[in-house]
Amino acid sequence: SAGVLQSAGVFGGVFLNGTYAVATLDTIETINIDGLNQSELDAIFLGKTFTNSVNVVGDLEIQNNITASEFRQNVTFDGVYDGAIIVGANGVGGDMSFLGVATDPDAVGAGDRTITSNITIGGALTGSLNFGAAADTDAVNYSGTFLATSTGANSINVFGDFSGLLSTDVVVANGTFDAGEGALGSINVTGDFAGIVIGILGIGDTTVGGDLTGITGVTKFYTSSGTTGDSFLANMGSLTVTGDTNITDNGRLIDVNVNGNFGDITLNGGGTAVGLIVTSGVLGGTTTGAISITGEALSGVTV
Repeated sequence: SAGVLQSAGVFGGVFLNGTYAVATLDTIETINIDGLNQSELDAIFLGKTFTNSVNVVGDLEIQNNITASEFRQNVTFDGVYDGAIIVGANGVGGDMSFLGVATDPDAVGAGDRTITSNITIGGALTGSLNFGAAADTDAVNYSGTFLATSTGANSINVFGDFSGLLSTDVVVANGTFDAGEGALGSINVTGDFAGIVIGILGIGDTTVGGDLTGITGVTKFYTSSGTTGDSFLANMGSLTVTGDTNITDNGRLIDVNVNGNFGDITLNGGGTAVGLIVTSGVLGGTTTGAISITGEALSGVTV
């Protein structure tokens, strides 16, 4: 297909009416998508449930998409991804990872990648969402939109810059709790953070290695609980920022809508303004987290 040799185990099901029928596949072969058009991608992924971990290599161009029914274990992508990635209601049973390029000591950063794919998971991501790796790998930045009903507890790692959206507001995209919408786990961004995080039923502990920026009318971290039962509270965990914090023109750093609380906030860099921190309804504890701004005295940070 397009000059790419695929193992027969990549395909499955009965070829019917010009396409492959729905199938459950136990393939363990690497899937090479280089140069494939949409019809060829659909022949591999569309309607498929992958029971074993899946490794996909090659670039996904913006006009194409990968649409699968379910990944029951890990799924790993190695390339530059601009097209959409869509997974059905059964979700991903392991990690979803986007690999980086091994660092060349003589040209550090030469292999940096930016992933712009919009990723929509109709169910939960049970494991982690990873862009790049902690060591020996050039940066992998993420600027797309990631949607899932929930993620694992230790779950989102961007070893690079983040300027996209992470959200569990997926059943009805209305900024409030709807049955089926859950929480995002912990978040680690090693570079700059210009994105937005919406964890309807909560957001885990968050660390930012670079600068945290925001503008008027934008909330960086948002939760919105329900009113009864397990959905009654939606907390934001701790927030630690190593770089500068610049939330301008009354932009919101944290908005705990309805019921919930926030953990310790530690801003270690300089900057101009922390932005607003807003809680509503039942606090979810006797006190909020402590707020520490170590750069304030020298930088003129305002609270």
